[in-house]
Order: sequence, then structure tokens, then C-alpha cells
Amino acid sequence: MIFEKNNNIIISLSVKTQQPKQEIIITKNRFVVCLKSKPEKNKANTELVNILKKEFKQPAIIISGQKSKTKKVLVENTNMNEAIIVLKKHQI
Repeated sequence: MIFEKNNNIIISLSVKTQQPKQEIIITKNRFVVCLKSKPEKNKANTELVNILKKEFKQPAIIISGQKSKTKKVLVENTNMNEAIIVLKKHQI
């Protein structure tokens, strides 16, 4: 789920750690980010933020779920139209 707030977007997503490759998978009802890192010492969270920064070319911050597989991430200076363009290339 994605929604826009004050020229930022907030993405609700799930992460899968210790995967063979990094990827973003979007299906009809889910947004999943596969990470190579282990979920220890903030490595997976750092990897997630870096992936989203790279995709959106804007700062990204985890706003909830730092110790959970389900997270909410804020991507700054991005509107819904820009988010859709970026995320469409990952849609299944």
C-alpha cells in the first residue's frame, strides 16, 4: 500500500532477508523487497533504505517496523505519480 502525504510517499511493505538476490516484487496486493543481508545489526534495514534511495533517487527513512518484517518507509520529495512510474517496472 502506498499513500502520499505532504509531497512524500509512505510505502507499507514486507521484507525477505537472506535472499540470493536483491529485488522489489510488486503484486496486486503486496509490495515485497528481497534483501541479501541478515536481519542483524541493522544490516537489512540499511540495505532496504539504500535500495529505495537508489530506485527513487530521493532520501528514504523507515518510520515503523525497524525490528519487523513489515515496515512503513517514507520516501521524501516524491509524489504518487512519480512513485507509480518507478514501481511499475517491478510489477508482476
